[in-house]
Amino acid sequence: MNFRFTASVCGMALAIAAGAAAQAGPAPAAADRIQPYFAVRTVETFDSNGKSLSTSYALEERDSHGRRLSAPISSPDQRGQLTRATVWDPVKVRMIEINYTAHVATVTQFPPGAVTHLLPPTQPFMTDDPNRSDLPEKSLNDFKVKGYTWKTEDPSAAADATAATPPPRQQAIGFSMTVYPLTHEFWWSPALRVFLLSTVRDGNGNKQVVRYDQIQLKEPTAEDFAIPAGFQVRTIQAQSGMH
Repeated sequence: MNFRFTASVCGMALAIAAGAAAQAGPAPAAADRIQPYFAVRTVETFDSNGKSLSTSYALEERDSHGRRLSAPISSPDQRGQLTRATVWDPVKVRMIEINYTAHVATVTQFPPGAVTHLLPPTQPFMTDDPNRSDLPEKSLNDFKVKGYTWKTEDPSAAADATAATPPPRQQAIGFSMTVYPLTHEFWWSPALRVFLLSTVRDGNGNKQVVRYDQIQLKEPTAEDFAIPAGFQVRTIQAQSGMH
């Protein structure tokens, strides 16, 4: 399967970066239509001194029906073949794990009622949180985004407080989601219905940053979300809705 950014985002990355400042910004998606896009999703961790510890990349694309594909790539400008991908398909209410190297696909078929779990969310959060604070709107990659920040305390802190000797703070090497308190800063794009930038800092000062770059508003083809012909397919019937 050909790498989809060869003729689109990867080939246009420099042009997009150079022309971003001159663009007026993307047209908002219609109320009854999901905005399609291609993007590179980067996850990077840093130590408390700001030194980068690890970086991973994924190609992500979504169509106007809400079908989404995520495929790991070794660099943000990689060309060549995809090796594996995960597809969330609200049209057929299923999730597909595709191994392009082994020519194998595993399909998890969900009941019809699970379709809402496969569609992109219309709001940044499912529930209100009194500990969450709003940040002023700003622009990221020419998209208007709304910011939110909050802190997560150790859920076992109350029990630890009653102990004769409270346990010491965990000294993890690198970023850890279990070293509290965790400080969150998320930036939501209503047009794309995703967090374009997310930052979580742990109790030791290490942090994880997730960001979307090289965003191109373009409709993928249905073929991008399909199992290629000739692949061995294993189907699993889920017994209940997604959680």
